Amino acid sequence: MQQESKKNYVGIDLGKRKLDAIRIDHNGSFERRNFSTDMTGRNMLIKWLKPNDKVALETGNLAFLIAEMIQNKKIEVYVLNAGQLQLIYNSLKKTDKEDSLKLARLVQRIPVEELPVVRIPDEYEKQARALLTNQEYWVTSRTRAYNYLHSLLCNNGITTVTKKELKNADFRKAIINSLDKNYKKLAESVEEEVILADKKLDDIEDQIIELLKEKKEETKIVMSVCGIGKVTALAILGYIGTDCNRFKHVKQVAYYAGLVPRVDQSGTLDKRLGIIKGGSHHLKRLIVQGAWSVIRSKNGGILKAKYEELIKRKPKGKAIIAIARKMIELVYTLLKKREYCNYMPLLELNKKLAVNKIF
Repeated sequence: MQQESKKNYVGIDLGKRKLDAIRIDHNGSFERRNFSTDMTGRNMLIKWLKPNDKVALETGNLAFLIAEMIQNKKIEVYVLNAGQLQLIYNSLKKTDKEDSLKLARLVQRIPVEELPVVRIPDEYEKQARALLTNQEYWVTSRTRAYNYLHSLLCNNGITTVTKKELKNADFRKAIINSLDKNYKKLAESVEEEVILADKKLDDIEDQIIELLKEKKEETKIVMSVCGIGKVTALAILGYIGTDCNRFKHVKQVAYYAGLVPRVDQSGTLDKRLGIIKGGSHHLKRLIVQGAWSVIRSKNGGILKAKYEELIKRKPKGKAIIAIARKMIELVYTLLKKREYCNYMPLLELNKKLAVNKIF
């Protein structure tokens, strides 16, 4: 208690080009500083901080980078979930100075275990997340190119070709060669974008496989769940972690993935609305895709049976979200217990890993 009373409390509000920091020292005095967010400014911030500071900042683009720099200097630092903080210090007055002060007050007055602390990702998790972002970018770029090529064909009077057929390289080249001069030139430029995206995605796939091989046992556990391929497996290991220690309960995992409903309670009213807008974007997107795979698989087990039961009384969309939530909770439980999912025979699992080039 005596050491805690000597603590200073620092709140840092991050912007794109500058950050606002305030220190409340153990005597209650304020000291405020502004720094740029470039390398020089970040280094000046680190020099300004003191060993007995207790620092809080919100999640954001630079939050983990700055938190890691602070952590490397052996200074106590906490990254807080911005979405949950709105509930804690909602105010009509919102400025950078106000936000940094609120963060300092929060870490001063509220015990750390009661704050929405986000764990700083380790090197493996950072690599996984960067790869997933890159992979989504090139998938989106390729899809956009397919859509544009399809519209060019329609404008040229070719309306029978589907977007799925355009994924075949030989067919695509043949159909482009059949266009007149002006449309052909445009289509060939779009074809170059598709070829580039394909090459980038092949490179990313190789990197994903190499990362998964670094965590072979955890990868095998995760992929033993039907519907989870290598990209989804990397998302789970990159965001949930290999030991799941960042979560105290299985419900926290579902909330982190953004697969829990919004609740509207007042008196006797108790409504369950659509799922929350927050959560890990990559994790939510990929686990929902995995849920669609589960219901089509012969190894879907109890998850597939649960879906067939749900669609008798719910729309398909809501039923899929429910299955996605059960999938993420199942993966969490298996990783905690270090067990394989028994819905998938071992022979099928080994075949799945071999096809994905994991083993």
